[in-house]
Amino acid sequence: MWVLHGSNARFASGVFRSRADGLAWAERHRLSGTLSAYPVGVGCYDQAVAAGSFRRQCGASAVR
Repeated sequence: MWVLHGSNARFASGVFRSRADGLAWAERHRLSGTLSAYPVGVGCYDQAVAAGSFRRQCGASAVR
C-alpha cells in the first residue's frame, strides 16, 4: 500500500495500490508531500526492527 501524506496535512491524503497511482493522483491535484510504501497488517515499528533499520532499546518501556 502506498500512502500520500500531503505537506502540512494532519491526516493521510490518499492510499494507493501502486506508487505510480499515488504520484499521478498527487500531480492531478497539484499536491506535494511524502509518498511512502507500507505493508498491510504489519506495524511500522515491527517492520523497521525486522529490516535492521531500528534497534530496540534495552529497558525501554512498552506502549500501553
